[in-house]
Amino acid sequence: MSTLASPVGTRRVLVIDDSRAMQAIIRRVLESQALGRTEVETVASGEAALDALERGLPNLIVSDWHMPGMSGIELLQTVRQLGHSDLAVGFVTTETTPSLLQQALTNGAAFIVHKPFHDHELLAAVGNVLSRPAVAE
Repeated sequence: MSTLASPVGTRRVLVIDDSRAMQAIIRRVLESQALGRTEVETVASGEAALDALERGLPNLIVSDWHMPGMSGIELLQTVRQLGHSDLAVGFVTTETTPSLLQQALTNGAAFIVHKPFHDHELLAAVGNVLSRPAVAE
């Protein structure tokens, strides 16, 4: 699967959160000029995220942890099982249980930012991931 066509130099980020308010906050931060041209798609569930991945891979997934249906960690594990081992997945979450956070890191989570967050925290985590050289799928 390839990344959907976007204007040259534009990075695509898929945001998954069951809260429309949180989707809007994350979108506002990510579409700020600080990251350059960034296209943000938002969905409200892990299942909808998997549907979005069928249309093309983003450069980064930013997911909530606690959502109805598929949790963020289940989404991460499913993405890995589908063979997308190089697809960056980060979390913006209220989850603080050390063993669960370690499970996310073990499964390849790129970052974990805790809610509530300051814009600069999310920008730093996302910017770090998006500045890495692209890896071919």
